Amino acid sequence: MKKHLIAGFFLSFAFTGFSQQVLFNDTLRFDTGFPAYLSIDTTQPDNRWQVGAPSKTLFNSAWSAPNALVTDTLDVFPPGNISSFTLHLAPDSNMFFGCIGDGWITFRHRYAFDSLLAGGYIDIRYNEYFTGQWTPWVNVALDSLPIFANPDPDYIAGDTIPGGIPAYTGSSWGWKLASFEWLWMIGVKGDPGDVFTDKLELRFTANSVEAQDSTQGWMIDDLTIYLRECMGNVEEATAGSFSSQAAPNPGNADIRILMDEPLSETAEISVFGRNGSLLERLHVQAGEPIVLKTSLYPSGQYTYRVVTRSGKTSSGRFVKI
Repeated sequence: MKKHLIAGFFLSFAFTGFSQQVLFNDTLRFDTGFPAYLSIDTTQPDNRWQVGAPSKTLFNSAWSAPNALVTDTLDVFPPGNISSFTLHLAPDSNMFFGCIGDGWITFRHRYAFDSLLAGGYIDIRYNEYFTGQWTPWVNVALDSLPIFANPDPDYIAGDTIPGGIPAYTGSSWGWKLASFEWLWMIGVKGDPGDVFTDKLELRFTANSVEAQDSTQGWMIDDLTIYLRECMGNVEEATAGSFSSQAAPNPGNADIRILMDEPLSETAEISVFGRNGSLLERLHVQAGEPIVLKTSLYPSGQYTYRVVTRSGKTSSGRFVKI
């Protein structure tokens, strides 16, 4: 309980007393190979992750053609294999001291694993500011962060493969959209006087050690990474955000997101259900209206978030009746 209260205090302090500076906002479509912050684990003797145009029985096209990141573009994912790649999300630590931040990743993916015997999972670890040491890797479904929002409903602690590892397992039956969001930096791994963190890494692993059959494996595309941290003072807070509203609200037809002024740059819009799961993500160009196909949504409460190319944000809620 103490950790939750402390994290809540820091979150409230950060978001009411400071504005948000966008540190990183990028979407990987894997058409130009690997960025510097992504690496495939070369210590694994038969690592199958590679970028290319998938040409397998089921995995025969990328989400954003032509390329995707896939556990082999041509061959199946065999039993007895472990293949990992890592995202190194470590901006200049001098920017962070005395503050707190958050981030999220989203991606499109397909998977086909030997059900309950093989799967794909994501681990996270943090770098401690004062010691420079990395914390042990922990599965994101088991992370002890006091605040961890918008978990993927297909990725939960109770769905495991051998070793008790939470993972995507079985078949996705087509493309799915996944989203993970976390609160990070000072205070997120204990009391403020205990552990401070200023960097993190995310490791994606396809594991078929106990599998009996070869499968298609795991394919990932349109991997979006967004990091921000608080800077400045209260007066600066409005510079990083803008007002918007959903209309009609409540309503049973499609909903528009209305803003104080026309959208002057490209933006990404995310819609979340009441349980925090990501339901839809779309991109709009400067000057285009933002229309959510909510007539197709089930009745209920929803939250939306708008993030512009320069990192300005707006959010709100609406009700589908």
